[in-house]
Amino acid sequence: MSASESFSPPLAARGALTVEVPRLLTAGEVAELLRVPRSTVYELARARRIPFVKVGRRTLFVPQALREWIAAQSVPPVTEGTGSTSGAKAAATSAASSSRGT
Repeated sequence: MSASESFSPPLAARGALTVEVPRLLTAGEVAELLRVPRSTVYELARARRIPFVKVGRRTLFVPQALREWIAAQSVPPVTEGTGSTSGAKAAATSAASSSRGT
């Protein structure tokens, strides 16, 4: 078998579908985006609290998955009358009053 017979053209050249792979982010880049230390990013990944992929020993992050994770971490603002903070204060005040016998 000659060298030219063993060569196989890339899948794209053979008419196969191509999949666009996004540029993966490093832990350092994610740390800059989140404004946290790089060690925090690794700890979040180790605890599986942030989406990541492993490529060999490297821990990398898919930008779209990271955007979705950030959106899921958003805490909605408390509005007057519906906030859990005011309810918690009222419950605490009520419990304190009942324990004093008032």
